[in-house]
Amino acid sequence: MTVLLVNFTIAWRNLMMNKARSLLTLLGLMIGVLAVISIVSLGEGLKMMFAGQVAGMGNDVMFAIPDPPRRAGQSSTTVRARLFDMDDVTALEKAGGELFLSVSPAYEVGGTAKYMENNKFVVVEGSDENFLRNFGLKLDRGRVFDPGDLSARSRVGVLGSKVVDELFPELVDPIGKKIKITRESFGTQTVTIIGTLKEKGGGFGGQSIDDCVLIPYTTVQSRFYGSKKVPYIQIKVADMSKMDEAKAIVEKVLRKQRRVTDPSMDSFQVMFISDILDFANTFVNGLVTVFGVIAVISLLVGGIGIMNIMLVSVTERTREIGLRMALGARRVVILLQFLIEAVVLTFMGGILGLLGGIGAGFGVAKWLGSMLNTEWNVHLPVPIILLTLLVSSLIGIFFGVYPAFKASRLDPIEALRYE
Repeated sequence: MTVLLVNFTIAWRNLMMNKARSLLTLLGLMIGVLAVISIVSLGEGLKMMFAGQVAGMGNDVMFAIPDPPRRAGQSSTTVRARLFDMDDVTALEKAGGELFLSVSPAYEVGGTAKYMENNKFVVVEGSDENFLRNFGLKLDRGRVFDPGDLSARSRVGVLGSKVVDELFPELVDPIGKKIKITRESFGTQTVTIIGTLKEKGGGFGGQSIDDCVLIPYTTVQSRFYGSKKVPYIQIKVADMSKMDEAKAIVEKVLRKQRRVTDPSMDSFQVMFISDILDFANTFVNGLVTVFGVIAVISLLVGGIGIMNIMLVSVTERTREIGLRMALGARRVVILLQFLIEAVVLTFMGGILGLLGGIGAGFGVAKWLGSMLNTEWNVHLPVPIILLTLLVSSLIGIFFGVYPAFKASRLDPIEALRYE
């Protein structure tokens, strides 16, 4: 224990004698650790954000989504998805019977909402009166549109809580007020507010429902979309224990509607909420892996820099090593001294990189969250923190072994003669 303490003291003294060189040496490792920590923390935070957004959506809801069949040699950019139509919706309603509580055509388009001088980017959700029930939404004030509004293609809307907060002053009741929604290529449409929603905090398609404006799908078809084709279909199932049976019915009906005889050539997907979350997590994990590999490469570069500076240190301190060995220091003590010095250096780099990575993660998450108008928090599991510090120390051992071994093999007589 005394030998270790002495070597730690000597290592710290030598590093502090060359502060600038020590800082520059650990900079490469620090940047690598910073990159790893910030990437992992942002990725974990993004997965938690996705989980929180879809948690507010019912697990008894399925989505039928167009997806082009792809043959060998074809990519998603060369094959266009065939959208659904209202005949598909009607066929699903008939086939579902009592198993389906509702089958709703759905649209999602972006636009800018304006009331007086206030503007906000919103997602226009086009659906029917079942949308609130499908996703557990509750009215705060007013009403939701009804079949009469659907048949009349009424320009009425129900606002999410964030839309209300950002468009209307605190004491202004939005019910009955008119807002303008501008969508590129479709101009500006005036929508009368008939209801507002309580804060949900969940999400749909990666966008918070609180940022949405709900409008009858018939109105969206004619005013915001320009087509009666249906981008996707929502199916609310009456019994969650029969989700697989419900999925089989949907697939059978849509194959018949689309004249698909080979299931491997389906031109659609039927997805549960859990499927959407799994896809999002897989996508995020892929990004984290790609950028993580790049960060690990920078760790290795930092390790090589440490080996280089330790070799320089051995050369500079040749006479010191010879003197210590002449006074009775064993070779293992010399080896341990330089090895500890490398570990202390890399551990310091790991600590600084860890703190910098956490700070960078929080900063980037806040910046991206403000740009995307969402709450993106970073999350860094404790095992990742401990693993990062362990890896940084192991890098010190790995890249410090050769310089330490070289120092321990010096001949004391020749070392003392070194100029």
